[in-house]
Amino acid sequence: MSDLNASRVDTIFRDCLFSEEEDKADYVEAIGILATVHFHPGRLASYEKEIKLLLSELPDSFQEKLGGGMSFLNACMDRYDHQWTGLHATMEQLFLLGMATKMVCCPLPRDLWPALPGGMPYYTVVSSVRGTCTACGNPIALEECYRGYCDDCWHGKTDGYDRSQNGCTS
Repeated sequence: MSDLNASRVDTIFRDCLFSEEEDKADYVEAIGILATVHFHPGRLASYEKEIKLLLSELPDSFQEKLGGGMSFLNACMDRYDHQWTGLHATMEQLFLLGMATKMVCCPLPRDLWPALPGGMPYYTVVSSVRGTCTACGNPIALEECYRGYCDDCWHGKTDGYDRSQNGCTS
């Protein structure tokens, strides 16, 4: 039996959002199909293990090392071929949580989505660590691997490397 269910995804998603009275200066952003969401970093981190478990319940075709990625449209089914949700909004919530925790990537840019089935993106559940940061030696994930630096070092927080030489303005 799958641990993936719509109610749990919605509960985690809503708990990771900011309340009205909270300071929103520090946030984790995830950009989905229809929504751009700012998550509370502390609460998001507290759910990382459960988010990873939920993502692992998606079909093998979504898993980086098994299928390499699959259309958003197929995310309503779990790995046991049971429908876990009937709502695209709930599927998007799961992928937003996955992108915010760097466990999911969207391998194709938005401008190519119209060429895909239903005009929907493909998503890949990534296999965690891909290498180590050139500057500090910390592990780096898939989306950091192309540049060779963790997020902190890339944004100049720890190594002082001048990225403007590579056309980076961040």
